[in-house]
Amino acid sequence: MEPIITKEELTKLYWQRQLTQKEIANQLGVWDAEISNWMRYYKIPRRSIAERHALKVDFSDQRTLSYILGVLLGDGSILYNKKWRTHQIVMNTTSKLFGESFKEALKKIALSPFLWRVNRKQEKKQWSPVYRVGASSWKIVNWYQGLTLEEISIFVCKSKTLMCKFLKGFYESEGCYYKKNKTCSMSNSNEKNINLVAQLLGKLNIHYGIYSHKRSENRKTEFQIYMNTKESQKFLSAIKPCIKNP
Repeated sequence: MEPIITKEELTKLYWQRQLTQKEIANQLGVWDAEISNWMRYYKIPRRSIAERHALKVDFSDQRTLSYILGVLLGDGSILYNKKWRTHQIVMNTTSKLFGESFKEALKKIALSPFLWRVNRKQEKKQWSPVYRVGASSWKIVNWYQGLTLEEISIFVCKSKTLMCKFLKGFYESEGCYYKKNKTCSMSNSNEKNINLVAQLLGKLNIHYGIYSHKRSENRKTEFQIYMNTKESQKFLSAIKPCIKNP
């Protein structure tokens, strides 16, 4: 039987381009079963069930990815359950508006995000509700975990727009707006994250000061970027946050 495709070509389509057997069959104009037969004939290993059913991520939307990176370096986090082989990016917030903004960003890169209110066992009436938003995707988790801070810096520094999108995500996560004197600040316990934010502010010609403090002996040192009234107005005008603004 004459091969409809070589082993090298099939391997490239299946593993490098991450096409499904159905997509390869459609491309070659044959039935799915023929591709399965050639996979077995060439002894090409199959992706796991989790990989086969994983949603494809739109890595071309750099603006949205920059915003997501800003959130992840702030309040966002990665969850991996080895037993169930689940990969999630999640973020908890007391602002439903911020939660909806992050959910929409995840949706833009072709994920299926969730948003719900967290039910806490002990919750006092004066406490603000907590919302959890996120999505399951081993592809986006592996992509994020494989990035160094230097690579993130190179990625977001490609343009002013990408820098502003990143700062928007970080500010909505870790920022604070003081209505009394109309100033902004951003805090984080990771000094390298703060230095990256400072680098971006410098490129946008926004002046700032960096301070460090400990809330208590048992807690980590907090690093804070503070901007005066004039610089805060420039900053907010550039990033246009959905929360923590006048």
